[in-house]
Order: sequence, then C-alpha cells, then structure tokens
Amino acid sequence: MQHLARMAIREKVDPNKFLNCIVEAWNREESKCEQMKITCREKRKDSAVFLFTQGSDILAQFPVPTKIFEGKNELEDYVPEIPVRARAKKDVRGVFKIEELKPEMRGFNLTAKVVEVPEPDIVYNRVGMPVRVSNVLIADETGKMRMTLWNEQIEMVSEGALIEIKKGRMAYFKGELMVRVGKGKLKLL
Repeated sequence: MQHLARMAIREKVDPNKFLNCIVEAWNREESKCEQMKITCREKRKDSAVFLFTQGSDILAQFPVPTKIFEGKNELEDYVPEIPVRARAKKDVRGVFKIEELKPEMRGFNLTAKVVEVPEPDIVYNRVGMPVRVSNVLIADETGKMRMTLWNEQIEMVSEGALIEIKKGRMAYFKGELMVRVGKGKLKLL
C-alpha cells in the first residue's frame, strides 16, 4: 500500500481516486486516472500485475495484492506515512555512487561496471509491438543494482564493460529499485 500511496503522491493523484482506478483496471483490464493509464496485465491467484503509463512513458509495473480490492479504500491512510522528502521527484545534478541513489532521483550521472547481462525477455509495448528488455546487474565500489536496458541498449553492453549513464533516473519495477537510462544517455568507457 505504501508503494501505491507513493505513486499517488508522485503523480499528484487523489489516493482514493487512484485506488478506485486500479480496481476499475482490475475489472475492465484498463482505466484512466488523470493523465495516467492503468492496465491490468496479468491476474494471479492472490495478486494482479499492473502497468502504469503516461503517454509513451512507463511509470511503473508491479504486482498488487488483490486483498486491497476488498473492503474500505484505505490508501489515503498510508499517505501520511510517506516522508515529505519522498513526495516530490528529486531532480539532481552531478556524479553519484550506487549507494547514494534514492527513489525518485532523476538527472544523475553514474559510472559503473556491468557485472551480468541476462538474456533479454520479449515484452509487448503499449501498441502491441514486441521489444526486448534486460535487467542487467551493474556495480561500483559502493554496491550493486539492476539497470533496465531496452533493444539496442542491450547490444551495447557486455559483462565487464565500464559504462557511464548521463541523466539517469530511478524507478521501481516489481518492487525493486532500478536505474533507468530513460531519456538520458548510455555510453561505454
């Protein structure tokens, strides 16, 4: 629930309306909440995977326990628990280390080594076209973290490569905090 509350705050959407839109997406496969589109991608026994997009940008994708659809809408109860500093996107500048990266940061630079490049998965974008995605493992002297790469970005890297990310951003995927290149740049050093 805290993750949903954090998203509602970040996207400036009323928490009650946000949860109601998620329930609507559960029932109808899709819903719209302000400028955000919510798609129920997969229904499981105790949860459902939802994709949150705005225009052509993917905001998040993660499972939501179906038990929150039952009973009172309690999402607004979680909003006060979210620290004020986490309520706004943190547009930062400068070079950071992995241990310094926090949720909602964007605009940072990072130099890291590619530790692992898993085989790409084939997923379908919002217009139904297949795309390749791989969550590579990167590391520096302060820690390790996953970084999402798409299509030709995957071909750019190999295990052991030293990379530089310019204007990166942080995002959650399936509850895990990851580095995203987004509209930034990925470069081999």
